[in-house]
Amino acid sequence: LSGEYQISVDLNEDGSVDILDVILIVLIIQGE
Repeated sequence: LSGEYQISVDLNEDGSVDILDVILIVLIIQGE
């Protein structure tokens, strides 16, 4: 989970977490 989360954050040049990151994290957690 932490690995995929880090990749998601790295996709944002400013390093911030946007709504798409939050959705992705929620989906990953629900998937487990």
